[in-house]
Amino acid sequence: MTERFDLAVIGGGGAGYGAATYAVGLGLSVLHVAGNQLPGGLVANVGELIDYPSGSQSLSGMALIESLAAVADQAGVRREAVQLESIKALPQGFSLQAAGRDWTVGQVIMATGARLRTLSVEGAQRFVDRGVLQCAWCNAGLFRGRTVVVVGGGDAALQEALHLSRYASRVVIVVRGDRLRARQSLVSRAADQEHIEFRWDTELVSIEGGDALQAIRVRDRYASSDEHIECDAVFPYLGLVSASELVADLVDLDDSGAVITDSNGQTRTSGLFAIGALRSGYSGRLVSALGEASTAAIAAARRVDSNS
Repeated sequence: MTERFDLAVIGGGGAGYGAATYAVGLGLSVLHVAGNQLPGGLVANVGELIDYPSGSQSLSGMALIESLAAVADQAGVRREAVQLESIKALPQGFSLQAAGRDWTVGQVIMATGARLRTLSVEGAQRFVDRGVLQCAWCNAGLFRGRTVVVVGGGDAALQEALHLSRYASRVVIVVRGDRLRARQSLVSRAADQEHIEFRWDTELVSIEGGDALQAIRVRDRYASSDEHIECDAVFPYLGLVSASELVADLVDLDDSGAVITDSNGQTRTSGLFAIGALRSGYSGRLVSALGEASTAAIAAARRVDSNS
């Protein structure tokens, strides 16, 4: 027997938990399809949230997700730890399939977030998880007293570099331009850290090694000269790729693959919303994702009221 809900929320990050909890509070029956991976998405890998109000104590991404999950459970959210396999628009509502199960829902809030962009240079694929890593908070302790490279100039790159500098003896940040895109507080902290050095106007050309990663080759964008940097690991933080594949045929996408919505998160398909890192124009701030979660939940509740 196919179960029916007023709303399904898809995604196991902060925006997903927030939207599900808020919608239940508005009186909707909610199915939260949270995925079968580690809860929290990319946020779970952040050791210290820098843009989330948490009082005088620092808060990790995992601690926040655990708190949001506890609130959702207390509110009565029905959560399924399965990976959504398909979503189809019906004349009235949507059909969802996951792990051999089917649900019918009136509306859907997609909060599937994004994944880190991967490197495409020579040697990158060969050393994935063997020196090319994307979670400094998970792996920094393995590189105590060693040299590591961070590729990128945004918030994530600098935050991870700062954490790596607590363990590594040398952290080289490869920046394609002549300035950083990160917030000033992170830039100032990195500039004051003696273990961190920068390669400006520089592109990563290749990753080299035998059984283990041993070095990178970088190129000055203007001098066209190459430099080899011996290192033990490379951490690329080159931006995000929105996880929009499940709804690509139901929505409009921008040039980067993110979902285009109105101010309420509504896509071109009535009753289908997109929020957080999945949405085109997302600010990249966790507090913004949680705000979008409540906005979309309110819009969904209003649609239920207008159709009843």
